[in-house]
Amino acid sequence: MSSPGAVPASEGGGHEALDRCLSSLSEALHGYVQLGIGLYDPLRGGATAEDHYGQNAAALALLIVRGPDDPAWREPLQAWLALPVERTGHAPFNRLLLYLLGEMMETDGVEVGLRRDVAAARARCELSRVYPSNNWALLAELCRLLEAREANAERAGCEGFLRLLDRWTTPAGGFIDYPSRPSATGRGATPMAYHHKALFVATVAAWYTGEPRLASRIGRMLDWAVFTWDGAGHTGGLGRSSHALYGEACLLASLVMLGYAEAARADEPAGRLLRDVLARWSAQAREDGLLRLNPASAGDARTGWDSYMRLSVYNAWTAAVLAWARRVRRDRAAPGCLSAVAGGACLTADPEAGLLNLASHAGFRAHVSTRGQPPQAFSAREVELRYAGGVPFHVT
Repeated sequence: MSSPGAVPASEGGGHEALDRCLSSLSEALHGYVQLGIGLYDPLRGGATAEDHYGQNAAALALLIVRGPDDPAWREPLQAWLALPVERTGHAPFNRLLLYLLGEMMETDGVEVGLRRDVAAARARCELSRVYPSNNWALLAELCRLLEAREANAERAGCEGFLRLLDRWTTPAGGFIDYPSRPSATGRGATPMAYHHKALFVATVAAWYTGEPRLASRIGRMLDWAVFTWDGAGHTGGLGRSSHALYGEACLLASLVMLGYAEAARADEPAGRLLRDVLARWSAQAREDGLLRLNPASAGDARTGWDSYMRLSVYNAWTAAVLAWARRVRRDRAAPGCLSAVAGGACLTADPEAGLLNLASHAGFRAHVSTRGQPPQAFSAREVELRYAGGVPFHVT
């Protein structure tokens, strides 16, 4: 039964395209679930990477989309639970997924014993106080915040979360993924994929806490996301994991939670952005129904792939966060702080990030890096182009 104020499943906007995407993705994931190994990765030729989070993401997606009576969602979960803890990785990602999974299991009436196993398994995902990337640290802080909420200590958790979000956001709203103390250097790196992830993390925090101070921050981050959209199916291109499925899934899940899939907001810029990316994804699908990892990876060539990108992991994550966002937005009343998010500022530049938009009425658009950004590291085998200034990095 839907709670008061919940959005009817039949409401228009981008829901139809979103539901088609979720149906296709869940069908593809279902086809790659195998007894004894859980989620199979066709590019690896075996189980999804153990040290990632594909198993738990697949479990969450399949539980929500196909329902608790379909046993397929249990296979990837049991495969991950059976792993020795030293072979697991990506602790904050798995910890969040297990939190959301446990909540959905309780809602759907899954047996208490398995719910207890999932709750206990979160402790296997040990959080660190220091991470090389700020997007990891913010995700870990979200996990602490959600668990503090369980212990009725969310106010203290919110203060820490807000402090980090403010430290790692430019005045224009861009998320700074590196360094951890950008004020000390006067410069920070704002890769688009991790801005989208930070927007999702902040929106989830607002959903659970109802913290009113998050509204203005999410509004600025939303405007920054629209600022990096080219109006032709792409969302920027600066930094590693350019146009990666992972980051775009975070962006779209945020927009769904903020109500931009609904008819009332479908014609706002963020609503058009959501439909635009979904339309491009429909042309990005592989024959098996999975989505390619970025728009350039036709034929599964490794064009634009970072070494940590995994086909099964990112598809499972995409299905999980979108299905979860769709479910909670449909079945529960959104907190007032999300209703108070007021995007709409038309940004043309972020001087602190060194990013500029050039556009013409004829449809030409260029994103330009004016002075470059600090790379996290250099490598003898990989090229890092963010340090270069005075160059366009995405042209439509």
